[in-house]
Amino acid sequence: MSALEDDVRMKMLNRDINEIKRSISKMADAIKTLAVLEQKHYGLSEAVKRAHERIDHQGKVTVGLDGRLRLIEVEIPVVRLASGWVFKAALGVLALLGAAALAVIIQSMTVAV
Repeated sequence: MSALEDDVRMKMLNRDINEIKRSISKMADAIKTLAVLEQKHYGLSEAVKRAHERIDHQGKVTVGLDGRLRLIEVEIPVVRLASGWVFKAALGVLALLGAAALAVIIQSMTVAV
């Protein structure tokens, strides 16, 4: 082989090595980017997991509240009925007191005359 052929071969090898270096550098950059994206993905995945856990917890709380609300809705007619009775009884007592007071006034007027 001649010195010219050796020189050409060396230049080609040098060029190939430089291309390999650039490719390795690009791969290293891509791996760094991939690692960053993977970390972000992990963080988002954990956040979604926590959100789902909170949603599940709120769902359980809501189910408990639904049961309590149904119980209250069932008891409302009874409470209304009882409060109506209490109000009517209070009016009856006031009417009796008013009638008794009126009777005392009338009696005192007739005794005085």
